[in-house]
Amino acid sequence: MAMAVEGTHWRQIQRSHFNHMAQKYGYSQGAEAQIQHLIEATPRVIEEVSHQLPADFSPPLADAIFSGLTASALMLLNMPAS
Repeated sequence: MAMAVEGTHWRQIQRSHFNHMAQKYGYSQGAEAQIQHLIEATPRVIEEVSHQLPADFSPPLADAIFSGLTASALMLLNMPAS
């Protein structure tokens, strides 16, 4: 994880935390543009990566990873920005 915070439970990190940290460290606009880009790019990235997987890559594992990425993007989408 890029944000190494001791004792943090990753499921408790909110969209507003990213914006707060961006502002705290001099990015006055917050991280909304980057967060929105991640949300919008997730389906395309999943599609592209799925076509690059080796033929013997486990379909259940790929589905689990892609489902997790999709769920995370949806969670971010539905979180308040502040």
